[in-house]
Amino acid sequence: MSVTDAIPRLTLLIPVYNDWDSVHELLVRMDRLFEQHFQTRDEAHKVSVLLVNDCSEISPPLETWHQARFSMLRSIKIMNLINNMGHQIAIAVGLGSLASTPGEGVIIVMDGDGEDRPEDVFRLLQAHREHPEAYILAHRHKRSEGLGFRLGYRLYKLTYFILTGKSITHGNFCLIPWERLLSLTSRSTLWNHLAATINEFKKSHHLLATERGKRFFGKSRMNVWALIFHGLNGISVHLETVSLRLLMASLIIGAISFCVMIALVPIRLFWDWAVPGWASTIGFLSLVIGIQAFLISIFSTFMVLNNRQRVTITPRKDWSAYVMDEQTLLFDTKES
Repeated sequence: MSVTDAIPRLTLLIPVYNDWDSVHELLVRMDRLFEQHFQTRDEAHKVSVLLVNDCSEISPPLETWHQARFSMLRSIKIMNLINNMGHQIAIAVGLGSLASTPGEGVIIVMDGDGEDRPEDVFRLLQAHREHPEAYILAHRHKRSEGLGFRLGYRLYKLTYFILTGKSITHGNFCLIPWERLLSLTSRSTLWNHLAATINEFKKSHHLLATERGKRFFGKSRMNVWALIFHGLNGISVHLETVSLRLLMASLIIGAISFCVMIALVPIRLFWDWAVPGWASTIGFLSLVIGIQAFLISIFSTFMVLNNRQRVTITPRKDWSAYVMDEQTLLFDTKES
């Protein structure tokens, strides 16, 4: 049985910024793997590639791909963005463009540098056959980055859980059933963070343990500062939940501050401690902390509620505003 028996169409969505050598190596390896897994060349008509070019300074190797004539890929479409907008927006634009046209099958979102291993694509497809209606999310059960990065990533996951009440163990590498595409791209939070947006869909995803692959060329651009920015984007997806939790925390802090001030009254009246003015100082600080925490949380809550009144920009209907042009390479997979 072919690995693609259950899917009439497969689209690989890959955001790219300058790293065309790695993308070329990935496509070559994917083509070889598809050739090993497909039973007939006709099945290759199920596979297409969408490369979202995030305003790269280096041009894609179109002539090389023309000459390569990949035997198992149906087409390669390059979508050129107007400006460099970052990894997450590039993914959102790509998903929005796919949602704008009728389709079927699945979309696999992956990086083009080799860290998302080509072999794991087929594991995602196998998991899709077992869970056909779910998002299949790849999570790395072992990480090979430096100690500082791993500690930062653990801190990010802990902060994410405390503020949102949800755990996050997956990244962008995932499989999205086509029937889920419209609901996913209708969320404005997709501009910020794909993984966190999928996390909003309860009981509709399946985790698949994977390992981090080795980059084909160059070094990763992800560092501690990029991780912090990425983490804040992920937390912002759950802004309503975060604001509610902060409001509850501020009420608790305010209640504690009030209790401290009440407790200071009998202590000040019946105990003559040596430090003059300590009771009034502690009481004043407790009052200030309680009021500040409450006002900040109330302000953030009203800002979140006010955002509901605004017209939201979603990838489903606004993706084309970010696209400059498109180029498509078609391959005749029926040739012998």
